[in-house]
Amino acid sequence: MNYKPNKTVGVLVGLLLGVLGFGSVIWAINFSLVQPDERTLKFLLLVPIYLFALFFLYILWGLLTLTYTVGESEFIIKWATRRIRIPWSEITDIIRVTGTKNLANLSGISWPGYMVGNYTLKGLGVVKMYATRVKGNVIVLATPHGNFAVTPVDEAGFLLEVSRRSGQEAREINCDGLSEEVRGKLLTEDIVYMSLYVLNLVILLGVILYQAMFFPGSGASRTVVLLPALGAGVLVFNIGNASRAYQFIPAAAYLIWGLSLLIMMTFLVLSVVTISF
Repeated sequence: MNYKPNKTVGVLVGLLLGVLGFGSVIWAINFSLVQPDERTLKFLLLVPIYLFALFFLYILWGLLTLTYTVGESEFIIKWATRRIRIPWSEITDIIRVTGTKNLANLSGISWPGYMVGNYTLKGLGVVKMYATRVKGNVIVLATPHGNFAVTPVDEAGFLLEVSRRSGQEAREINCDGLSEEVRGKLLTEDIVYMSLYVLNLVILLGVILYQAMFFPGSGASRTVVLLPALGAGVLVFNIGNASRAYQFIPAAAYLIWGLSLLIMMTFLVLSVVTISF
C-alpha cells in the first residue's frame, strides 16, 4: 500500500529556485567573462555550478518520487534512487508530532514545502526527514537505526496501518506544550538574527537593483556583474551555516551574518565605484 506525502508547493518552489538561482549565476558568468584570457576562470566557475545544478535536480527528483510504502514485512521510504527499508519488528515507537516545531538543520536541505536530510527536532532528538508540509503534523517512526519523519497525506489511515503491523501504539507530542528549555528558542523569533538576515537580503537586492539601473551604457567592466552572483552564493551558504550555528551558539550565528553583511556592503560599494566613477 502506497501513501503519498502531503501536497505542497515544494515542486514549484524548487523549480523557481533552480531556474532563477542557477540560471542567473550561469548567465552572469557567461556575460562577464568573454575575453580569451578569461576562459580558464570561466571554466573553473562553471564546472562546480553545473555539478551543483545536477545535485539540485537530484534533490528535486527526490521530492517528485517521494512515496511511503506499507508492505507485508517492512515499511519502505522511496526517495529518488534510495529505498529505506524498515522491518516492522524494528519500529519501537510511533510519535505524532504536532504544534510549532523547532527543527535545526544538521545535514539536510529544505525549502518551503520540502525537507530532507538529518535535522534535530527539539524535544525528540535527531530525525531523518523525508517530509513535505512540516508545519502540519509529522509522523516519527523510532528505530534502533534512527528516527524517520514522514508526512503522509492520509495520516489517519497511515497511522492505523503502521500501528497494526508494528504492534506499537501511536502517541502524540505537542511541541506547543513543551517548555522553552526543551523546545529551545525559535530562530524566527530572534529579533537580532532575523534583522541581520533581512539586512543581508536588502543590501543584496540593492546591489542587483543598482546594477540593473546604472550598468547598461556605463562602460564599466563586465566583471562587476559577477558581484550579485557572488552575493547570492554567500547568502545561500550562510543561511545553512547560520541556522546550524544558532542551535548551539547563537552568538556564532550573529557573527556569520555580521561578516556576511560586511561582504554585501563591500559588493555594494564596489558596484557604485566601478559603475559611477
